[in-house]
Amino acid sequence: MSGRVQTLSPEVARKIAAGEVIDRPNAIVRELMDNAVDSGATSIRVELTGGGIERVRVIDNGCGMSKEDLLACARPHATSKITSETDLLTLSTLGFRGEALASMAAVSRLLIQSGGWKMNASITQDHLLTPTAQTEGTIVQTEALFENVPARRMFLKREASEGLLCRATFEEKALPRPDIAFSLYMDGEEKLTLPQGQSLIERFTQTLSLFEQSDLFYEIKNQAADKSWSFSLIIGEPSVSRANRKNIYIYVNGRRIQEYSLMQAIEYGCQGYFPNGQHPIACLFVQMDSSLVDFNIHPAKREARFKDISSLHHAVSTST
Repeated sequence: MSGRVQTLSPEVARKIAAGEVIDRPNAIVRELMDNAVDSGATSIRVELTGGGIERVRVIDNGCGMSKEDLLACARPHATSKITSETDLLTLSTLGFRGEALASMAAVSRLLIQSGGWKMNASITQDHLLTPTAQTEGTIVQTEALFENVPARRMFLKREASEGLLCRATFEEKALPRPDIAFSLYMDGEEKLTLPQGQSLIERFTQTLSLFEQSDLFYEIKNQAADKSWSFSLIIGEPSVSRANRKNIYIYVNGRRIQEYSLMQAIEYGCQGYFPNGQHPIACLFVQMDSSLVDFNIHPAKREARFKDISSLHHAVSTST
């Protein structure tokens, strides 16, 4: 038998690749909030309709884009954040892959407005630019997620469930940036507003709906002798402990990651203070020399590889 192996059409290949980056509405929220933060925005507004399946809209007051950049931004592997492989060793932005907007255009109807121009893009049409009123920053909107990929759309959860996942992502992205104002609207209703200029304790406790108990939380700071890393640890008293580890958060260079060793370091430092079976509510914010950590592992950037985490682990466990 012969002739059974065929090359996929570009359209099908793009849809498959897009599914690795955009698997549900909260992935759109994640990528667009990262872009907004990277733009230097001081105010970011997220609007969801139908759990983000029907529409996700992110509005920021960042640097915006020129007409030329707007036309190029939704092409595959188009990015302003790195230019060579060596840049991956010194990342200073949350986004860098150049895949997100192209993936959104492949599985939804994408609209971007910036710098007095508006662009509509989808997998079935060329990117169309039209003039519009000059606005500060950028507006990015996706509609009808997976409308053209029914096999993926059928595996999405109910709108309410997808909306909760989007809210969790919004909170995760807003938590480490008290220098930025964030607001979340779901089906036209204001759900959460986080003002600019909060302390880390204020941002952490308000995001977790613990603002009235903020006086039960403390901030611990430390820094490496060679200044290769520093951290702030927000931790609650035993009276606000929990029966699981779900409320222990780890951030490195503004990204939330799954790093068991650092979570373990926090718990080591708490031994003897919390009742058996209870765990702290805590958030570790680490700033580290970008050459010492690699986030280029998975599109969700949930994982990281460290050159050496031992000194940081020791400092966290002994400072807690």
